[in-house]
Amino acid sequence: MLWRASERSITHSVRNAVRLAETMGLRTLAFPLIGAGSGSYDAEASETLIIGTLQHLQTTLREVVVVRYCPQRDGR
Repeated sequence: MLWRASERSITHSVRNAVRLAETMGLRTLAFPLIGAGSGSYDAEASETLIIGTLQHLQTTLREVVVVRYCPQRDGR
């Protein structure tokens, strides 16, 4: 893939997802670390950016969770 995540693409993704969730009448929403996979954006930076964007949004959602995938290290 040639797409690379950016600060702009991540913040727009968060804002658009929240807006869509509100339009759909959802009460909760979970975010993966947008851009941290195939977008090659640093995972820590993505998490910080997502949380910062969410803190500045006025939303009717009751709960928003940022999910970080952590593979098991023991091979299971």
